[in-house]
Amino acid sequence: MKKIIILIIVTFFFLITMNAQELFIKRPVDLNFQGACSIEGANINNDGYEDILGTASGSDQVAWWENDGSSPPQFTFHLIDDSFSGAIYGSSADLNGDSLNDVLGAAWYGGEISIWINNGGNPISWTKFIISNVAGGARSVIPADIDNDGDLDLVVAAFTTNEVILFNNEGGNPVQWTAEVIDNNFTGAHWVDAHDMDGDGDQDILSAAYMAGDIAIWYN
Repeated sequence: MKKIIILIIVTFFFLITMNAQELFIKRPVDLNFQGACSIEGANINNDGYEDILGTASGSDQVAWWENDGSSPPQFTFHLIDDSFSGAIYGSSADLNGDSLNDVLGAAWYGGEISIWINNGGNPISWTKFIISNVAGGARSVIPADIDNDGDLDLVVAAFTTNEVILFNNEGGNPVQWTAEVIDNNFTGAHWVDAHDMDGDGDQDILSAAYMAGDIAIWYN
């Protein structure tokens, strides 16, 4: 009787393990995105379905894949830019307040921070604005309302110049930006983020320095 009970228990846990392993099914989206560096889910075309935004440093590309809403979804490739030198990071947010998700990116080789304004349409048309081309070894850029004025600013990590930089969104059409160096001695600034770390209602800046091995917060 004990052997039967043990056998039932072993079988039960084996089935649980097998089921757990089968929860994830790999479905390739693109097999030719050379030097793929970053990926993000975002509703790029405002149709209610999560699309994919990606960057590839090997091919200098910023692109998105359109979700057709089927089950499982099928994705269609759309190129945004193929001359973004060392496209290492991309993200999406409504930067100009028109309810359309724009794209922002960091270019490793070009030291470039750029945004692509989503003009809508089918296919979507994009207008590129270079925010800075002196962010040496631009590694990451994230949108956050740092000054609490209701629009999204940009926080940047520049690896080779050891800088954490804030680009304040001054509004306007096109949006105007003002640069403020938060730190120029953060050796190998690699990654940035923004959160209210001390609960005072202001977004603080966080960063990781690859070469220095530092994790730091700049309180707003």
